Amino acid sequence: MDGDSPCYAGSPYPALSLYAAAMAYVEAAVVVYLRALYHPAGFFFPLEPIPLGMALTELGREAATILMIAALALLSRGSRREQFAAFVYVFGVWDIFYYAWLKVLIDWPKGLLDPDVLFLIPAPWVGPVLAPMLVSSLLIALAWVLRPPWPRRPAPAASRAEWALLLGGAALVLWTFIRPNLRLLSPQMTVVYPERYAWEVFSAGWLMGAGAVVRLVLK
Repeated sequence: MDGDSPCYAGSPYPALSLYAAAMAYVEAAVVVYLRALYHPAGFFFPLEPIPLGMALTELGREAATILMIAALALLSRGSRREQFAAFVYVFGVWDIFYYAWLKVLIDWPKGLLDPDVLFLIPAPWVGPVLAPMLVSSLLIALAWVLRPPWPRRPAPAASRAEWALLLGGAALVLWTFIRPNLRLLSPQMTVVYPERYAWEVFSAGWLMGAGAVVRLVLK
């Protein structure tokens, strides 16, 4: 398709959504296979380590997934801000569809508070399913503000204050995911889940990000 066509110029989000949903299915299918192989009795914490070769393959697959999203964002036309918006949009839609596909394929999660392994780099991320869903929703909102899907005045530019809120909030949220397994220096070690997830820290980080989005909307 011609990059200058009205369809492309109108909004990249339909194509980005299709890509994210398809990639989410691929990842969900991989998880279905892994659970059948290594957790046939059910997915429970603490998780026993999988073979080293498979663990390293999983690390590589996750890194490749992020590179795929980044490459798609860089290929999208527009400014750096618009490319960043494409990246966070695809990431958010991908994560939501990932859980939707798992629900379709294996009827999991049973509830939004079910614990899960969210990511593996640099250490295993763990948290309730609801947490990444809330983050993904915020990422989609941020993308729409930075790269509006509908005709409107020029998109606002994020100031240092908005960036401070976004980065500070992201740091708090990531801390709640990574903290329980920071001790893991090898993919061969057992992955644990905290007795109590730090919802208060997560909420503070999420609200900081939401505050940045609201500030951008009001500009």
